Amino acid sequence: MVSFPRQPIASRFKRAATESEEFCNLEVMGCRTCGLVQLRSIPAIETLRPRFDWLRYNEPEAHLDEVAGVVSGLAPRDKTAVGLTYKDNSFLARLGERGLSATDADLAVGPWRGSLRRGGSRRWPAGWAAAMRKSACRGAGLVVARHVLEHCDRPVAAVGAMLSWLGEGGLLLVEVPGCREALERGIPELLWEEHASYFTEPTLRRLLEASGAEIVHFSEHLYPFESSLVAIVQPAAEKPMRLTGEDFRCHSSSAYR
Repeated sequence: MVSFPRQPIASRFKRAATESEEFCNLEVMGCRTCGLVQLRSIPAIETLRPRFDWLRYNEPEAHLDEVAGVVSGLAPRDKTAVGLTYKDNSFLARLGERGLSATDADLAVGPWRGSLRRGGSRRWPAGWAAAMRKSACRGAGLVVARHVLEHCDRPVAAVGAMLSWLGEGGLLLVEVPGCREALERGIPELLWEEHASYFTEPTLRRLLEASGAEIVHFSEHLYPFESSLVAIVQPAAEKPMRLTGEDFRCHSSSAYR
């Protein structure tokens, strides 16, 4: 679609004016098969990681009470609900208030903890989903992944891996920023969000279905700059549709096999 060469890293604040600047090339593509807008390549985690601990990444939460009410009526109560990052903790607390056995678990363990903690880079390392297939969330009744999928190198593979962690009757909750308005209006600030993919309702639905997921609930919650798209899914009974065009990150799952 378009290329923006030599762009500065938005979170790379300098300690001194004499420090050299770091740049990256932003190449934005639109998939002809599923429509997903995405970057051709993503800078390394080390490049995106902020140098200062006063940088914080916060997501909208005004809709979480409503979503927690929906989840409490769908998720099995005899199994544990787990979250992938600190961003899920407040939602897990809401589930606990509604009687679900929620675990305040940050599953970003090992060498990734420094990259994924509050204030760290929001980029998810290649291979994280496959490496966590045997993690503590195996057999979970609910896996919560808020604002994770838009940072994944291979989102189809990531969703497929998270579905494999679910126990019988288990559900996966995925939340991503909704970028329809920003894309329609051509708001350029969207591209400096450190996202690998920029979802709309149709592209998120297609990607989830291609990942082997069946959508149980879908909702969009509006905010001034971008909306929050929330999907609650379960493993589909039928084989997922096949996407073609391995040049696009949205299609390829080979990195996690």
